[in-house]
Amino acid sequence: MINNQMPEVGTKLEIELLETLNINKKERLISQVIDTISENCLLVGIPISKGTIRPISIRDEIKLIYTKKGTGFYGFKARVIDRGNKGNIPYLKVIKTSEIDKIQRRDYYRLDMVLNVEMHINNDKGDVVKVVEGLSKDISGGGIRVLCKEPVQKGTIIELFIKNGDKPIKVIAKVLRCNLYEEIYSQYEVGLAYKDISINNRERIVKFIFDAQRKMRKKGLI
Repeated sequence: MINNQMPEVGTKLEIELLETLNINKKERLISQVIDTISENCLLVGIPISKGTIRPISIRDEIKLIYTKKGTGFYGFKARVIDRGNKGNIPYLKVIKTSEIDKIQRRDYYRLDMVLNVEMHINNDKGDVVKVVEGLSKDISGGGIRVLCKEPVQKGTIIELFIKNGDKPIKVIAKVLRCNLYEEIYSQYEVGLAYKDISINNRERIVKFIFDAQRKMRKKGLI
């Protein structure tokens, strides 16, 4: 149980639908907190998917996932108890039905996104012996998949530079797998998990994922 970590007004959220027709795939949508009614009750924006409002009904069970600056990622279950509009913004009124728990890396939302990436492979002295360039296939707050032209050995610890904006994000990562990419046999798909990342850099990653989702949602792409 985590105390005093409820999301504030304006906090970006992932809404995970706990009651989907496809039980093998939990659906997650993007929203944000519009207002705080009480310590256990919030108004959150009704998420939009592919240009249309996502139908979430009263009494539906959902999970809210969010970040708190400097402390990490959290989530709790909630029930939709009402729907309405605040100004021109359609909202869900939700009430918390579980304790707030810290979110593990495997629960981070993963978004298809192409970014320039460099993987620096060091020797035992910490000197860079090889730089492998590639493009991200998808990215989350816990890891990244990269397409590149040469293999990187499973288990290798690397310095990973994710280029987004003027200042690249530096992460120490571990190679979990490396396989020939099925769609382009001249390239390799490398799966990496962040091993050492500052809270600030993780929040930068999550922020640009949210920002990219918002832009895609406005274009009706998601």
